[in-house]
Amino acid sequence: MKKNKIIYWVATSCVILFIGLGSFADLFKIEPIQESFKHIGFPGYIIPFFGMAKLFGTLAILIPALKRFKEAAYAGLIYYFVGATYAHLAVNDGVDKYGITVFILLTVIVSYIYSNKLTN
Repeated sequence: MKKNKIIYWVATSCVILFIGLGSFADLFKIEPIQESFKHIGFPGYIIPFFGMAKLFGTLAILIPALKRFKEAAYAGLIYYFVGATYAHLAVNDGVDKYGITVFILLTVIVSYIYSNKLTN
């Protein structure tokens, strides 16, 4: 049980750091984010929307009172990072770009799996 809790909190902390704090880069549309979205072919106006979605997703995972939204938050984050990986692959980006999205995707999946192990 203790091992599961440690794995959950390490993975979930990474999710909060990478996605939660990273959502502010989207919300404030910092230059590297704008360039990345432009390179992939996404319109700039979608960036703050993705930022809010990632912020709300991480809050739903972190805040116990939002337990009803936790499954949807994990699903949304998984879809987002599958899509981000696909987008990077579609424009022939290297592993330095899509590797990050795959790593974050795997971190979200580990957090989800161990969240279920702790609640069941």
